[in-house]
Amino acid sequence: MKQYLLLSDTHLGLYGSNDNWHEIVLRFFQTIADYCVKNNVKKIIHLGDFFDNRKSLNVKTISYAIKIAKILNDFETYLLVGNHDTFFKNQMHPHSLVIFNEYENINVIDAPWLLDEDIALIPWGCSFEYIEEPYLMGHFEINDFRMNSGYVMRNAKLNRSDFNGYKQVISGHYHTPMVEDDINYIGAPYHQTFADVGERGFYLWSRDTDLQFIEYTDAPHFIKIPARESMAEDVRPLNIKGNIIKLVFEEDYGTVKNNQIVENIQLLEPFLLYTDFSKISADLTDEIVLDTTEMVNNQEIIKDYIEKTEVPKNLNKDVLISMIEKLMDDVED
Repeated sequence: MKQYLLLSDTHLGLYGSNDNWHEIVLRFFQTIADYCVKNNVKKIIHLGDFFDNRKSLNVKTISYAIKIAKILNDFETYLLVGNHDTFFKNQMHPHSLVIFNEYENINVIDAPWLLDEDIALIPWGCSFEYIEEPYLMGHFEINDFRMNSGYVMRNAKLNRSDFNGYKQVISGHYHTPMVEDDINYIGAPYHQTFADVGERGFYLWSRDTDLQFIEYTDAPHFIKIPARESMAEDVRPLNIKGNIIKLVFEEDYGTVKNNQIVENIQLLEPFLLYTDFSKISADLTDEIVLDTTEMVNNQEIIKDYIEKTEVPKNLNKDVLISMIEKLMDDVED
């Protein structure tokens, strides 16, 4: 039985090419390589968005990409171009995955590609209307699927009906894993924002079995925790260590207790700690208490602002956030 390891949306260079995130991504690729060796898996398929920044690659990001390429070159690897790998959102070339062309066993997929006679690999933005193979793997943006815990895509060019007739469709792009109507979004392998929830990892696939999920636990989770007065005394049950925590204060317990709550959370060794006092005072804003790395991007700032702001009743916050993020993507182009 021929098996394939599937992953997607690793976003190397996340958060301004932050060193901690470089190491997180490298460690993940080392883990999947170890898994492949242990389980005799020969082929790896990455379903798009290997890199995070479509406009430029930091020199350190390139150096980590080379380290990862040396790992992947031990296997028969296929890297599909995703929208974050292209300079222009609606044009394939130029794209950043060309740096892998020199590796013998790494195949960069920037046009539709037929793998093993019945698997069609479709990179971002490419037509698949003429594809008749039963298995379709790509980087698709399809309406009515949840992009993350915040909202559902409504203004994409593709609909579920466009995929009728295929035995199975497997895609990257949306970071939330989900399965509907034989369309499988495998999601990002680890949390990348506070909109990410739930277990994450990679997948083992064959023609004879369902997708097998392999959980990856060696990366921080983004977790929002409501502050409670009792936390000034005891925070032991909380899942803090190694994770990225946003401590949300909905009540003011006074300066002494507020500080004690924050200090007790810090003692549990979070990867990064934010405090959010916005719900109890308009004069206080989010501050980074444990500043190990800058984690907030522009889209998350805008999303958080909209969520905390009263808008006219005729406006849907989820739709507003979706429209703004779409506009920001277009500006980046």
